[in-house]
Amino acid sequence: ADNGMFVRGGDASEAAIVVDEMVIQNAFLSGPPGVSTRSRFGAFNYQGVSFSSGGYSARYGQALSSVLELNTTDLADKSTVNLGVNMAGLYASGVKRWKNSSLDVGGNFTNTSPFFSLATTNVNFYKPPQGGSGNLRYAWKPNKNGILKVSLNTSFSNSGIEIPNPAADDTSTTNIFRGMPAKVQYETNDQYYYSNISYRQFFKAKYMLYTAASFSLDKTDNKFGTLPIKQEDHRLQYRLEGKDYITSRFNVMLGTDVQSYGIGKTFDTFRKSEFTETLVSGYAELEWTPINMMAIRPGVRYEHSTLLNKSYVVPRLSLAIKTGDHSQVSLAGGIFYQNA
Repeated sequence: ADNGMFVRGGDASEAAIVVDEMVIQNAFLSGPPGVSTRSRFGAFNYQGVSFSSGGYSARYGQALSSVLELNTTDLADKSTVNLGVNMAGLYASGVKRWKNSSLDVGGNFTNTSPFFSLATTNVNFYKPPQGGSGNLRYAWKPNKNGILKVSLNTSFSNSGIEIPNPAADDTSTTNIFRGMPAKVQYETNDQYYYSNISYRQFFKAKYMLYTAASFSLDKTDNKFGTLPIKQEDHRLQYRLEGKDYITSRFNVMLGTDVQSYGIGKTFDTFRKSEFTETLVSGYAELEWTPINMMAIRPGVRYEHSTLLNKSYVVPRLSLAIKTGDHSQVSLAGGIFYQNA
């Protein structure tokens, strides 16, 4: 089963996780069946979080349940150095702040063997989880109203757990799992790489231009007993977006993005199964605040799937009415879709 965010009982693939407007294909660590895993990204890297449990902006597509939108921090506040050690590993990070830029570098190594030697759990790890990660992030303000952000992330992990053999009692002679024991050793090995570069510029507080590109690669080399299970995911994305603040109460956003992503899987000696998809989209959205307590945001999105050779044009609409200092009533609707 996939690890991820589940909304209204939907599958993990039905909720999109977005960082600086770029889709994250493998936002959570890979793990064995029946064991939840953590996000690959630390919470302190973000300055804003927007979660839509209903409809979401025309900026995004390919999600049936929801979109979790995260915005990374700008320049670091000050230069710092952090070192730490705990029962499960150690970490180190440092931040260097200059006048108009900052650099953040960090890394960690985790080995949970000491923890599992003391704690009693309901899962049997014959190989306790271990791994490490590294990150680099650079931010630069070339002028008062512009900012460039560059980030690189990598991680690796390994673990082994005993899981029930689903075919232990199967008498079929064609089931390749039948000869295995009732408890099978399942090993996970994962390597992950992610990079993102973005630039945002405001012009005279009236226009905004945003452009970004990202690439991710996730490689897993798992084993079910002695049977190898391999998977490789990749995603390349580019986005260009402009916004016109016509008045303080009315603005128009236009944008386009291109995504190319693919998944390849190999099980035992069976032939590799894979696909590659390219999505080309364009979108437009208005944001209008007729009165202080009300906001209206209609939009439309066009998307073309190269894999399916199909195009879609879908409307979006959201409305919010402020009912108090800490409350509001919202309504969202439209057409939302996702390739099978």
